Amino acid sequence: MKVDFRCAEYREDKVVADQELIRQILDVGIRRTARSTGIDSKTVMLITRRQAVKPTTLATIMKFFT
Repeated sequence: MKVDFRCAEYREDKVVADQELIRQILDVGIRRTARSTGIDSKTVMLITRRQAVKPTTLATIMKFFT
């Protein structure tokens, strides 16, 4: 049985991306991910560096990759 969900780490009302999402962002590219999602490239870069971001921001990125 395969469970298909991702878990995010919470820090002070913000979340940190899991390693799978970071790998996907780096495979596609930070700029392309930023353009496709409408999120600033600096924010996408923070996500790849495992910095905490708002849950809605991370949800937008996750939705792009699903």
